[in-house]
Amino acid sequence: MDKIAILVAIVLAFVGYKLIGDQFKKIQEAQKNAPPVVVQPVAPMIPGLKPIPTVQFPPFNPFARRPPVPEPAADDFTPVSFESHDGLYAVKFPGRKPTSVQFPVFETVVIRHHVPKPETLFEIDDYDCGWDAAGRPGTAREWLKKAHQSQLDGMNAREEATKELTVGNAPGIAFEALYSKDDRVRAWYGKVYLVGSRLVTVSVYGDPNVVAQRAYPFLGSFELTPKAKPAPTRTID
Repeated sequence: MDKIAILVAIVLAFVGYKLIGDQFKKIQEAQKNAPPVVVQPVAPMIPGLKPIPTVQFPPFNPFARRPPVPEPAADDFTPVSFESHDGLYAVKFPGRKPTSVQFPVFETVVIRHHVPKPETLFEIDDYDCGWDAAGRPGTAREWLKKAHQSQLDGMNAREEATKELTVGNAPGIAFEALYSKDDRVRAWYGKVYLVGSRLVTVSVYGDPNVVAQRAYPFLGSFELTPKAKPAPTRTID
């Protein structure tokens, strides 16, 4: 009986293996012949809520160089507001905010703001000119005229037009002058004010044709703010 039982078990095992193998083959054939299944994303069921778009970001590189900030176009004269650090004056430079520097001249320090353009330079110079009503003879305007004449002499410039200005109690001068540089005639249009003991000069230099076209919007935008202290008006004989 034992031998018969073992033989029967072997036959059943063989038959079962055969049936299972045939079943696996049928499943594989069915998978090969089945159409591909495409899974569509399901939109959210909340009214008004839109699917969030997928954004592809470039790989992050902490050592990559950043592109340099582009310089404003040379022909860009869009007015850009500028105010002095102490709020004494405000102006609109063409194209961009100015480059500001400080440098010593004799016993004072000149603060300069400038924007270069082709054939033209827009500039403000601001420094203590030494005016003191308690120790200087004459009026503030007389002192301003002397200081302005020194500016012209320093540039070897010839004044072509001039007009006296007054802002509050601060005397000023508007002027147009010509000078020579690199064997070429250059124009210098500007305004100069005596504010307290500070001499503030707003200038446009360069090619006469360009200066005549570009200077007036810049010079016209310059204004002394209410913080500007007037020059002393005392006259000493």
